[in-house]
Amino acid sequence: MALQRYIKQYNDIELTASGMISEVSTRSRISVPTVVIIAEALKRDGLASSKEVKISTVNSKKDDEGRFFQKAKIQIVLGKAEKLEKAVVAATAPKETSDTDMKA
Repeated sequence: MALQRYIKQYNDIELTASGMISEVSTRSRISVPTVVIIAEALKRDGLASSKEVKISTVNSKKDDEGRFFQKAKIQIVLGKAEKLEKAVVAATAPKETSDTDMKA
């Protein structure tokens, strides 16, 4: 999973979305519910913990009649979970060799 590798490397991940419907034209724009689902899945799997959540509204493009409209915007900052930190430390720690390992 790319997000798991990213969190291991950088310790934090920021998920941002605006609007309720994903815009297909650019892959970087995803909907607010999708960001919430991703954040909750990472937390449920023990990979991340919540650090900060910001919610706001932003003015968006004009509609067909030339009016601007507002979209919901969410920004979720997640940090590396303790469970993931322990797994990374255990994987990178040097292994001790015992006398029985030396004889084999």
